[in-house]
Amino acid sequence: MKVLVTGATGFVGSHLCDVLHSQGHEIYALVRNSQKAQKLNLPGEYILGDLKQDSIKSWCKQIPADLDCVIHTAGIVSAKHSMTFALINQVATEELITQLGERYSKLHFMLISSQAAAGPSLSSSDLINE
Repeated sequence: MKVLVTGATGFVGSHLCDVLHSQGHEIYALVRNSQKAQKLNLPGEYILGDLKQDSIKSWCKQIPADLDCVIHTAGIVSAKHSMTFALINQVATEELITQLGERYSKLHFMLISSQAAAGPSLSSSDLINE
């Protein structure tokens, strides 16, 4: 299978690439920094890009037309502003799905995310004291 892994240099993404490669899958790794990918000895073909709207449109053209699956692990878990969480973890994911939908009629899409990607939340004691 041909698989695109976003967030390939992150903790989950890098280990996922290793496992998929060991199972014989052809990996396309979305990376923001090719030197980091090389340092991690990340398997597969590197697609240089990020989750900015214009960037998604550009790098989506570099992935093969016969891609089978996208495993989306890219996201952020900390930011100075809550709007940054929304732009990367929600809006960018929606744009990625839109771009993929325009290019592929049949494609498996898996989203893997950390609860921290939802941003800060109130603790249970904060909720009780409200």
